[in-house]
Amino acid sequence: MQVGLTYGWSKDSGEWSPGSADTLLYEDYTRTRVVAVPVSGQLVLFKAFRRFPIYGTATLMPAFGSTQAKSTETRHGLVTTTEGEDRGMNVFATAGLGFNYKISNRITGYLE
Repeated sequence: MQVGLTYGWSKDSGEWSPGSADTLLYEDYTRTRVVAVPVSGQLVLFKAFRRFPIYGTATLMPAFGSTQAKSTETRHGLVTTTEGEDRGMNVFATAGLGFNYKISNRITGYLE
């Protein structure tokens, strides 16, 4: 079993105009921050040979995050701004198979 802690973020901004920038202009900005706690485990299903175990692996990762967004529309000199914030949690799960092979006492290769 293996437990971890991870932090991630992203930031994005941009502006665009569907025609003339004097008539209509959009500006967008977002910032997202996330903390996740992955919990992984492996279980040896069988050993085909002494150096070749085949195992199952699974991960469950709850993620807690928040996003802040701001959008500005400029139309004929009139500016309209919208701001929002969202917080939430999501859970991600993975499962798979893998094997490893002990090449020597110091080198082991694996595929998962």
